[in-house]
Amino acid sequence: MRKMLFAFIPSLILFPFAGLLAKNSDHYVISFGSCARENRPQPIWTTIADRSPNIFLFIGDNIYADTNDMNVMKRKYDLLAAIPQFRNFRSRFPILATWDDHDYGVNDGGAEYEQRIQSQSLFLEFWKGPNLTERKKRHGIYHSYHEKFDDLTIQYIMLDTRYHRSPLVKKKSGYGYTENLDPKATILGDEQWKWLNNQLQKPADVRVIASSIQFLSSFHRFEKWSNFPHEKQKMIDTIIATRAKGVIFISGDRHLGELSVLHHPLIGYPIFDLTSSGLTDSVKPQISHEYNPSRLPNTTAFKQRNFGIIQIKKGGQHQVELRLVDQNGDDILSHRLKLSDLK
Repeated sequence: MRKMLFAFIPSLILFPFAGLLAKNSDHYVISFGSCARENRPQPIWTTIADRSPNIFLFIGDNIYADTNDMNVMKRKYDLLAAIPQFRNFRSRFPILATWDDHDYGVNDGGAEYEQRIQSQSLFLEFWKGPNLTERKKRHGIYHSYHEKFDDLTIQYIMLDTRYHRSPLVKKKSGYGYTENLDPKATILGDEQWKWLNNQLQKPADVRVIASSIQFLSSFHRFEKWSNFPHEKQKMIDTIIATRAKGVIFISGDRHLGELSVLHHPLIGYPIFDLTSSGLTDSVKPQISHEYNPSRLPNTTAFKQRNFGIIQIKKGGQHQVELRLVDQNGDDILSHRLKLSDLK
């Protein structure tokens, strides 16, 4: 049974399929989402399929394992693979995946997780994907993939915000985390930072950077890049130093959806962080009203189950549309811009 489930979509045929879709359309659809409990119904996959995505990015909490027992984690993957809507979706559309804490193995966990090597092995066995042999040799599951659409190169950068992450600093009172001001504290670790610097120097017109935790939202008490201010600034500095154009962050984790934006004079174009979460879980109503000064003006956070869409359209100038879509297929947020605005 295990071999049948994990070999359901051979990686050798998975990724060329995306290119075949892209050649036959005047638009390219990137779908993504996070936070899907394997023990709950997942009808949202049918709604995502209705958007005919060229690719789906699963960006964390793809299962809720939270265990040191790899047999338990394996059973969680088996449950996901057996969900009819997911099984059908996976047979039709290519998937790139990275993890967050619950599929990594421990809530809010980082480098201290004792089973991270074994967890990585199970993750790669299930999700496969491009450059699998090389990725099995890495410490962490970060990887990248390039796709062509029209005359554009689309780059997917799937970060690992768990394997190398330094300890979080708990607030002195109440639940949540505050800043870790240790200059040596890290989210990505030295090797992943070197890899990312190299990736951002490769030619690309659109760069989708998948971070399981939010990059821009800074004031909530949960996990975020702002818990490690040196690392967040390092990301901004790296984008500036590499002169990387077309960067769009996507994130999950929060069980809500929202769009945040950063206007930085040295980057020269707006950096968006489109958060989509969750596929099966939704946040408590009061949290959806939390303060986020980075949130795109005149928008709000959405507590419904949702998934994200980045759509690129051909035209005199390529158009980019950032969307959040609810489980019924209705757009709950839409922001349009020209691709030239991201240069």
